[in-house]
Amino acid sequence: MTEYKTCTYCKQLKPVSDYYLNHGTTTPRSRCKPCVNLCSNISRQKDPDKYRKQNLAHYYKNKDKLNEQRRAKWPELYKSKIEYHREKGKKYRAENPDKINAIARRKRARKKANGWEKYTEAQVLELYGAVCHICCEAIDLTLPRRIGVEGWEKGLQIDHVIPISKGGPDTLANVKPSHGKCNQNKRANLPDDVQ
Repeated sequence: MTEYKTCTYCKQLKPVSDYYLNHGTTTPRSRCKPCVNLCSNISRQKDPDKYRKQNLAHYYKNKDKLNEQRRAKWPELYKSKIEYHREKGKKYRAENPDKINAIARRKRARKKANGWEKYTEAQVLELYGAVCHICCEAIDLTLPRRIGVEGWEKGLQIDHVIPISKGGPDTLANVKPSHGKCNQNKRANLPDDVQ
C-alpha cells in the first residue's frame, strides 16, 4: 500500500516516493522533490557566488572520496575520458609543434626567472628575415625542423642569442632565426664564443 503525504510548500497530496529523505534517516522531508529543487534554484539564483564557493569547498574537502565514487559508478566513462584526452593531446601536439615549443621555452625562462614574453615565429621571421644569424646564409623554410629527420640541418630553428641557461630572457629581442645545425653547434654559448 502506497503512503501519501502533503507537501508543506505546494500543499498537494503526493506519494512518499516523491519526497527526499532527511539526512541519515528514513523519514521523508516536509517538501516534495520538485518543491525542494525549485526552492534551491531560487536561492541559488539570488546568491550564486555563495553556492559556488560552498560547492568548491565541499569538492576540495572530499575530492578523493568523490572521485573514487564517480570512478566506481562510471568506470567505462572514466577510461574512455582518459583515452579521449590522451588522443586529443597527441593530436594537438602533432598539429601545433610551434605552440608546444613556445610553452617549453617560457617554462625554462620562468624557472630561471629570466623574463619572457609571448611571440610567434612569424614575428621573428618578419623582424629578422629568413637568414641564419650565425652563418648568414638563407634558411629553407620548407625543410623539416625536427632533429634526425632528413634535411633538418638547413631547416629553421629559433635561437636564443643569449641562452636561457646563461640568463637570457625568452623575448623577441633575444631570439633570432638560425639553421638547425648552426643552432646545435652553438649550444649554450654566447655569440662571441661561436667559431
